[in-house]
Amino acid sequence: MHGGTDFDAPTDYVNQRGDFDGHILLTDLCAPKPKPSKVQRMWMTTESCAANSYFTTSERIVIVDK
Repeated sequence: MHGGTDFDAPTDYVNQRGDFDGHILLTDLCAPKPKPSKVQRMWMTTESCAANSYFTTSERIVIVDK
């Protein structure tokens, strides 16, 4: 199909384990918004990807240089 990124998979893993303080996702933000995380979640992406994200979030987004 077209990529198939699923942010719910890592979120489910973290939520089910229960022994994480948080998780970081390195991404282009081109996928549907994931379900809520039970711990802090941070997104790392480029400036252009952040400007064209498929969803909005109040979680921390860190912009990295290419």
